[in-house]
Amino acid sequence: MSTQPTVDEVGDISLQTASAFQFSAADPSQLTGASSKFTLATIAVDVSGSVSQFATTIEALVAEIVRACQKDPAADSLMIRIVKFNHDVEEVHGFKLLGSVNPSDYKGKFYCGGNTALYDAMANSVEAAVAYGKSLAASVYIANAVTFVITDGQENASSTATSAKVVADANAEAIRGEALESSQIILLGLTDDPSFGTYLEGVRKDCKCDKSMVIGSFSVGGPNVNAGKIAKLVGFVSHSVSSTAQACGTGGPSKSIPSALTI
Repeated sequence: MSTQPTVDEVGDISLQTASAFQFSAADPSQLTGASSKFTLATIAVDVSGSVSQFATTIEALVAEIVRACQKDPAADSLMIRIVKFNHDVEEVHGFKLLGSVNPSDYKGKFYCGGNTALYDAMANSVEAAVAYGKSLAASVYIANAVTFVITDGQENASSTATSAKVVADANAEAIRGEALESSQIILLGLTDDPSFGTYLEGVRKDCKCDKSMVIGSFSVGGPNVNAGKIAKLVGFVSHSVSSTAQACGTGGPSKSIPSALTI
């Protein structure tokens, strides 16, 4: 009798997106018994030079998001991918079952510096969800996706997605294609600057994203100083992931993701 691998034993495969971004993900052939449907959550975090004073706060934020999602009743059907971006886009880890992620492993993973390849980060995140959705569909799984892009800066460094149209086309493919049941992209502006909200809303429209909101700034001093703000942002993201998971199988996206957040 064959034994199915535990959550921690599911191996990774390497995949490539339509724009040749490389990423990793849990091997669909080893997911038997885990779930019949999956929600693919991506957290893309800006680590450009302007957020260098918040590096430890970002570490804590990502760890707490994972912890919160691991407590969700639908945790067995959730996968999470963490991406960081400055002038380049780097995968902290690919799509993993939540049970195989250790939140303490994010310590020291968010060194900050450089410019902001915002479009590359967005295209990478969405295209990876689509590519993995196709891989899951080939193994007869249903999948939907939700992507959160947390940034405080304007696009100034993308080398692959060199225009908003590239991102818009990726978003259109995610919505109209058959790989994902639904896909939502939420832009979160980590700043108190009202003018950045105007910029981010322009990005949302041009890139065909679902929501954009200026959420406020972290304070200098690390995660203890920012505990309340981290909690609010974690609550927003974990609720949004949970509601997306609840919508999987209904044929449409979650309709209960909040439209505003202030930290």
